[in-house]
Amino acid sequence: MQRLLILAVALLAVTAVLVIPAPASPAAEAAYQTLKVSYSVPVWSPDGTRIAWASNPFVGRGFHPQPPPPSQIWTANVDGSDAAPLIGGLINGPSQIVWPRPQEILYDTFGMISLARLDGTHKRVLHSTGTTFSTDAKGTRIASAPDFGGPIIVLRAESGKRIRIRGAKFDPTLAPDGRRIAFNHGTVSEIRAGGSQYGLFVARANGTGMHRIAPHGYCATWSPRGNEIAFMTLGALRVVRPNGSHERLLVRHAGTCSVPPLMAWSPDGRQIAYVRGHLVVVDVASGHRKKLWALGKGVTGVAWSPDSKRLLVTARQGPTGCSSLWKIDASGKNRKLIRPC
Repeated sequence: MQRLLILAVALLAVTAVLVIPAPASPAAEAAYQTLKVSYSVPVWSPDGTRIAWASNPFVGRGFHPQPPPPSQIWTANVDGSDAAPLIGGLINGPSQIVWPRPQEILYDTFGMISLARLDGTHKRVLHSTGTTFSTDAKGTRIASAPDFGGPIIVLRAESGKRIRIRGAKFDPTLAPDGRRIAFNHGTVSEIRAGGSQYGLFVARANGTGMHRIAPHGYCATWSPRGNEIAFMTLGALRVVRPNGSHERLLVRHAGTCSVPPLMAWSPDGRQIAYVRGHLVVVDVASGHRKKLWALGKGVTGVAWSPDSKRLLVTARQGPTGCSSLWKIDASGKNRKLIRPC
């Protein structure tokens, strides 16, 4: 019995080491170079001089290591030089990375939101998160739905003060100024069945002033100025004001909603990038669309540069292949492979 107890404690210790993120060691980095890697969730630094992404060991057919190799978060110059791991030991690859301030990156993994500083220090911000999280433009507020079906939590990053928004269930997304929040109320089946209590809602970040802006809506994304919200509904991409007025169809066949959403406003607010097999950029004012055919199918991640002129894209060449990291102009020109998988 004592041996079994010792073995159980040892296993828990090993699991803890794998779960707790930590700066990547030189030995871990060297071992990582021997693995086939797939890239995801690319992001730009606020000043546009650096980029970051998640590196996830690609487990191909017939290769099932126990335990699976951990994921890492890397940073580099925009051209891919000076690349180095920032955080390692992630037992689950991040589904989202946000870079709101020059020296700080927020990411989620294993049901937690964590903050990593470029000096290598690290801390957990929020436990028991949902499938996605959202921040305001400066990263001072964080919203998440820890439990399936709500309530949504809005957290002040510095003080740790939390506000629970009752009646708010899924997919919270904060406005750039952090004062308002959009979210879904109701499951997909409930929203499709109809009823004024279901749909896409907006409220103040303290939970007051809740009102419905659309009867059907998913993957809501605020414009950089906070004056419009783009969302998916029944395969279409639509835009509406936060008070529910001036709703308009932007793209009739825009694909489906994903977690996290593969849809992003350009920082100047003039274009929206979305994924429907290929990466597509649509002009918000005119509705004119441009397919970036050069990347092929299988786009898995997209992020605009702060000047709205370039995009980081992760894409795979086949339905089950690994994803490489690319940089491309918003015009579709000057495609560059930054990290091949």
